[in-house]
Amino acid sequence: MESEFAKYTLEKGVLVVTFKPIVVDLKAAKDIVAKRLEFSNNKTLPGLADVRLMKSFERDARTYLQGPAGKQGLNAAALLTESAFTTYIANFFLKVSYKKDKDLPSMVFNDKDKAIDWLQEFRND
Repeated sequence: MESEFAKYTLEKGVLVVTFKPIVVDLKAAKDIVAKRLEFSNNKTLPGLADVRLMKSFERDARTYLQGPAGKQGLNAAALLTESAFTTYIANFFLKVSYKKDKDLPSMVFNDKDKAIDWLQEFRND
């Protein structure tokens, strides 16, 4: 499945959301979550956000994604980054919200296979 903002795939039981090269604003964040839930049929899954192409997150989008709506349908989350800039954004994002959330284990990876392997520990099937 593909939207204006991201592509959605299922790899080894892990929901992978590959962000397009965009600035993620509130509209994009809400659409990405809605499409993620639609793609997964509202099933709770471990999720990998591939943000290697993403340009940046606007503050209101980060706030939305850090809240209950942004975490809906996830039981673990990983971020896949490539550059120092996106790693910085990802680490900030995790420190502010996900690391504090004991119900949503999360990590940042630079290797997609390692991220998927880690996320498979959280599969429900």
